[in-house]
Amino acid sequence: GSDLRVAVEALGEAPVPLRRLLGSILESRDAHGDALFLLVARIVEARRRLAALLTPKEGSAPDARRARDMLFVDIALENTLRLAIERDASARRPLRELLLLVAAALENVALSCTGEAADELSRALKHLHQLGAETGEGGKAKQRDWALRAKAVADRCARALGTLVDNLHQRLQPRAEALGQALGVERWTMELFAEEVLRGRPAFALAAALKRLDPPLRANAELGDWQVVAPGAGHGVLRVVDALRGVQAEVFRQPTVLVATQVGGDEEIPAGVVAVLTPDSTDLVSHVAVRARNGGVLFATCYSDETLAKLRALAGETLRITSDVAGDVTWEHAAPQGLTQPFIAIEESPLE
Repeated sequence: GSDLRVAVEALGEAPVPLRRLLGSILESRDAHGDALFLLVARIVEARRRLAALLTPKEGSAPDARRARDMLFVDIALENTLRLAIERDASARRPLRELLLLVAAALENVALSCTGEAADELSRALKHLHQLGAETGEGGKAKQRDWALRAKAVADRCARALGTLVDNLHQRLQPRAEALGQALGVERWTMELFAEEVLRGRPAFALAAALKRLDPPLRANAELGDWQVVAPGAGHGVLRVVDALRGVQAEVFRQPTVLVATQVGGDEEIPAGVVAVLTPDSTDLVSHVAVRARNGGVLFATCYSDETLAKLRALAGETLRITSDVAGDVTWEHAAPQGLTQPFIAIEESPLE
């Protein structure tokens, strides 16, 4: 809130409608409940207006100082919308309202990126707006059809968001490690730097909003049992654990498929694990999701107690498990594999 106020006060010449819009945002920046929807709509509109002012027109462009001041306001607005959506995370909302929040979070991300990622998110946003205009119309069959189309668009958003986050991580992390080594900071801070930066960006709010939208969409669309967070395939011995956190430091010498009852989102993927299956839902930009995608580890949430019970009954058996393009996870029995040899660092003793 203070950053937004400072940025708005420092803003020089600006159109009167934009000034009024920014003033109303400042007055309602801590809104909850129904007022929160008006707040996010105003923020998105203000960011649209700023984007138009910052876009160079033929023969003219804003001077550097004015452009800088507008960029600071835009960054503060971007963060204010993210905080508003995160603040609403525990509220119980009907499907239509969740769709509106996803649309706002999606446009907030699209306004902050360029290139193919922005184009793909903008196309998904157009479909979301079309679906929003149809919500509540027709009987059960039509509602199921609407939910199926909405789920397809949500999945499209999730794939585009995952690609965007992974690309940003790959660009940020090498620079973070180079700077960290030069400055002599602790290794764990370097390893988490890019992920923590991304969790403070609009992508995290969109991932959280998509996570809230998924269960009611699945129920209305009468969909399958799985949500694939990181696609992949693996071949290993199935092991059942209470919590991923309890085994994250282990080194599995056999390729292992983990069925973990609890996943918080901030855990590491243990060495030797080829797949993690859980009833816990996690967002696309969580630490464990990013690690799974970067490491080629299949990570999926199962919403069916019956399916999970079948998997748990196979503990100790060797399975070949994979995700498919339809978003399902399938498995079959397979021949045991040999032991793996995970890398273990060995400290060198000084020569006598």
